[in-house]
Amino acid sequence: MSKRIYVEDYVSRIGVRNMLKYYHKHQGQDYRWEEKVTKSPRSKDGISGGQMNKIMIDQALEQMPKMERACCRGRWILKVPRYKILDMLKLSSSQYYAYCDSAVEHIYTHINGEKIGTKSLLETILKED
Repeated sequence: MSKRIYVEDYVSRIGVRNMLKYYHKHQGQDYRWEEKVTKSPRSKDGISGGQMNKIMIDQALEQMPKMERACCRGRWILKVPRYKILDMLKLSSSQYYAYCDSAVEHIYTHINGEKIGTKSLLETILKED
């Protein structure tokens, strides 16, 4: 029987995809994610979990390479049809999806930082038992 590991404030890749999928819902309001992304109560400074997620995504987008950012913004934030993005950026379908996957990985790494190593270490320790 495998044990699920819980690391405080860790966001899975599926969570990142959900954050991107519902990005447009965060214009000044909080949204309930299909996967609970933040586990902390509403902060005293008035910034909700959903707004914080949007801020973290925006910061990650600023640091992303140009093509990853274009594919990510087109697919999830601007909701541009895929065929238009492929035509505008002169990409094949496989290149487009590779850039989208790379963008998710970039955001995942940006949001989780050191927690990724912590989770991997805990999983390794549990496997040895």
